[in-house]
Amino acid sequence: MEEDKLYYGFLKFWQIAERIAITNPYGTSNDTIKKRILFFTQPTPGFDLSTYIDDLSKKRNDLVHRGIDEIEENDFNILKSICEVAIEWLFFNRMVIKTINHLEFFYTSKSLSEKEIK
Repeated sequence: MEEDKLYYGFLKFWQIAERIAITNPYGTSNDTIKKRILFFTQPTPGFDLSTYIDDLSKKRNDLVHRGIDEIEENDFNILKSICEVAIEWLFFNRMVIKTINHLEFFYTSKSLSEKEIK
């Protein structure tokens, strides 16, 4: 893929990930975004992508805020795959998670500890 299309596509998929994570454009933390999209990588036992998602987030921030383009094709492909899994999950759960409020409740309840739920 051509280099300019690679970073442009990467940023577009990051925006999709932000929307799936229901981010607030006025201040949702990057940690919240990473934690929420990490959920969509969990079905693969023994394959933790949290460090890689941290790297993708850093590369996104470097690109947007510093103009440093270190996006590789592998970065693009991993982010694209995560977005595809998330979209598929949302589609298959559309009867339970019908609105953004339902999805926000889902994310919030996933982050509560058992002690907080009881």
